[in-house]
Parts: sequence; structure tokens; C-alpha cells
Amino acid sequence: MGYISSQGYVGLALQAEKGAEEAPTSFVRFLTADDTPISDNKTFREGGHYRDGAGITRVGMQFPFSFDCYARPGIAGLLFTMMLGADAKTGSAAPYLHTITPGALGWWTVEMRKLAQADTDDLVNRLIDSKLSTLTFTGSAGEPLKIAVSGQALDLDSSNAAAEESYDAEDFLKFLHGTLTVFGAATTEITDFTLTIENNNENIQTSALTYAQIVEKDLDATLDFTLKCTADDEFRKVYLGGASGTVALEALEASAVTMEFNNGLLTTAERSINFTIPSFVYSAAPLTNLNAESEVMYYACTGIAQKVVDTDLITVTVENADADEYDA
Repeated sequence: MGYISSQGYVGLALQAEKGAEEAPTSFVRFLTADDTPISDNKTFREGGHYRDGAGITRVGMQFPFSFDCYARPGIAGLLFTMMLGADAKTGSAAPYLHTITPGALGWWTVEMRKLAQADTDDLVNRLIDSKLSTLTFTGSAGEPLKIAVSGQALDLDSSNAAAEESYDAEDFLKFLHGTLTVFGAATTEITDFTLTIENNNENIQTSALTYAQIVEKDLDATLDFTLKCTADDEFRKVYLGGASGTVALEALEASAVTMEFNNGLLTTAERSINFTIPSFVYSAAPLTNLNAESEVMYYACTGIAQKVVDTDLITVTVENADADEYDA
């Protein structure tokens, strides 16, 4: 009897501390998921063996993981907190507002269940002491919003029984309910975007087969988006120093970017995912090249968040029904 790839789960739980694995308490309606270990094997050579290897041995084990999902308000708040570190919740009833900002990253347990056709054949991999290295948040016209993450764990335990699953009951959010501000003004001309947040983690191996520590280093947030060309202001701002610029200048175009997405409902039923970059530096905005096909012209805008004194590099806010803070 074969197995079906859609059977199984991805479960998550915040650990009290490093080394204190937890059974999953939140579950992801995954689109794809991978937890394949990487075996670092090395061939050693010695004299007397001519050109042949004297021995092949495993010198390290890595436990990477990745998964993606549609952006539901509950799981989105948890994943952004895993990525950035700090969550402050306000409100006494749903919708609660979670304000997620850069902070110290917690240790998480990530559990993936495969071969889930029969309980006796379960493969339940519990990835212990996990941190996210990359999160991408994407949207495009006519599509649900998506979140994809990847990270690394320090250890893997495959001896646990499968957990009882429970899922975010709310619907995923869509790009069509977006309010977008770029180049200092609101616009309805964006067709897609990709926000990428990176912790640039360093995995440190010492005297053991597995890695001993994951250290988060530089935090980067980049944004790409496609903007229908309705004027030449954007080109001039990015390349010529301002909306009326005519020559190249040293100054870079920098302004706040906000993207807000909700479910189109009001009051207690409202759910949303929003992000703000207070100072977004545009690095490029090339226009569609001239060609003979009479195509609509677009700017392919790219840039990176820069730190402003007394503000966070990026702030994510999520409205949902979760009454508890994700970092508690």
C-alpha cells in the first residue's frame, strides 16, 4: 500500500528554553514541507591506498526544514513572531491586535508527520531547538497571500507519537483586499509583491556530530513589487534624485512602505495582516523594455529596509482571534 503526500502535518511550539522540546500546539495547513536531514560525509585519504579513499565517515548532521502555506491570520502571526522575535498583544476581545517587531529569537520545536496512512507506520520527526532563517510573504493579483519559511534545527527526535491536530479555522487572506502605499503615496497599480526577511543565521559546530548553536546575525528585509507605469515620477525618483529630477544624484530614494491586507469584513469579524517599513530604500525600478508587441509597461521595483533611529526596521501587525502572545 502506498502513501499520500497530503497526509501528515506540520506542527509548531515555542520552547521554554534551548533543549526543552515541546509537543506541537499550532498546526500549519501546508502546501509543501520538507525536513530532510543533511549528512556531511567526508572522504579521508592516506598513503598506501594509491588513489582510493581510506575511509568515508560522517562528520556532521544538519537538520534544515522548510514549508509554505496560505496566509491565515492566526498562523501568520505565529510565523512572523518566529522570524522576528517579539509580539505585543492588545485588545480584550477578538480581533486582538498583535504587533510583531525585531527582538531576540526564541527556540522552537517544529514537528513534521509523514507516512500518516496508518498509525503503526507513522514517521514523526521532531526538530528541536529550531530557528527561522528566512521568511517570504508574497501576493499577486487574483491569488491568496502566501508565507514560506526555512530554518535550521540543532537536533531531531523521531521517537514521538503523532499529535492531535487542530487548525486555524479562519480563511486565508487575499491580495485583492490590499491597501498599498509606495513612493510615499497610496496606489492601486501594484500587481504582485515579495517581502523577504532574513536573519542570516550562523550554525556553529563544535565537538559533536550535530550543531551546537544557531546565532542570528544581520537582519535584512527586502521588498520586490511590480507597479504599472502611469507616470515617469518613479523612474526619476529612483534614478534621478526626485520626481522632477533630470540628472543622476548621489541621494537615494527612501520613503515609508505599508501594505495592509484584510478579509473585507468589519468590527469583530475583521482579520488582517499588515507590514510597515518606515524607511525603504529603492535600489532599482527598471521599466519594461521597448518592444514591438504593444505591452503594458511596468516598473519592477526592488529595495531594502534601512534602520531609522528610534524605529523598528520593520513592523508587522496581525488582527486575529488569538488571545495569547506568540512569544510567551
